[in-house]
Amino acid sequence: MCLCCYGGCFFLIRRWGLPNGRLTPDPSPKGEGSQPTSNFSFKSKQIARAAVAPPLPWERGPGGEANARTPMTAHTYAYRDPILTLNNVSITLNNEQILRDINAQVLDVTRPNMQQGQVVGFYGRSGIGKSVLCRIMAGLIAPGTGTVEVGLAQQPVTPGMVGFVQQRYPLFDHRTLHDNLLVAAQRKHAPADARQHVDAYLERFGLAPHRRKYPALLSGGQRQRAAIAQQLLCSDHLILLDEPFSGLDVAMIDEVKRIIVEVTTMDELNTVIIVSHDIVTTTALADRLWLLGYEHDAAGALVPGATISPQHQYNLAEMGLAWHENVEAEPEFAQFVEHIKNEIRGS
Repeated sequence: MCLCCYGGCFFLIRRWGLPNGRLTPDPSPKGEGSQPTSNFSFKSKQIARAAVAPPLPWERGPGGEANARTPMTAHTYAYRDPILTLNNVSITLNNEQILRDINAQVLDVTRPNMQQGQVVGFYGRSGIGKSVLCRIMAGLIAPGTGTVEVGLAQQPVTPGMVGFVQQRYPLFDHRTLHDNLLVAAQRKHAPADARQHVDAYLERFGLAPHRRKYPALLSGGQRQRAAIAQQLLCSDHLILLDEPFSGLDVAMIDEVKRIIVEVTTMDELNTVIIVSHDIVTTTALADRLWLLGYEHDAAGALVPGATISPQHQYNLAEMGLAWHENVEAEPEFAQFVEHIKNEIRGS
């Protein structure tokens, strides 16, 4: 299998502006506000929020009163066709149930007068099965039951359809940066076109001065940009980022965030899927989040296999926390992050 099938990644969302409104579960055929189901058919709809909805549970004071907050500016946006669908995905490894009945769907989000990609995040405590879920979404391992469908055609995922950027940023050590990207581009394009695409990506990602360098001579940030460009060249519109902020200093985290925004402006369908322990940074970038956790049966016993409960599906666009340049400074953002932390502690 080509190395780029393992190093791929998926695209991100632009952050400017702020749709208002409140949290609702994932869209379903019943319409806005209905509970998620395993049936993921969805009709395009236009959503405009002009007023702040009632406060969420973590926005209330000790007596249940609403905490004071300043309304956020409303924006118009629309959900269109599915880009990624996980339908009842389960897997057992070495006789241990790892994932159980995972349902999630990423929809193409459009906003007026701008090119808008998607950024979504998956959270969960260490060892809960996030890496396994990454490989299933990338088509590198098959689920025991359930399906993963990608693209506007909603085709079953196969290796190479979803880019997967791992923490090590794997590149061919014996090839220059230019030649690494050319190998990826030639999987989708004729030789002459592949070279043109590589030249364009080197310029866009600020890597043109380093085109003749070997991977050992690149900085960590340059290797990460190269790995993202590599996967964009050989995959379609979906990129998975496995712990993209791990071990980075503040300046490098800002650089990665900038790259993610840059990727999403390249195409309307570009979608970045972040799997990370960095709750603050991922939430600041994402428009939708899913939290992996365990459930208990009626007797209080732990049900094997991590899943995503309906209450752990968060639509940040409708909550007014997406597409906002300084969202980390908002009190609602801090309250939501604390809520997520408490949910993880209790999972």
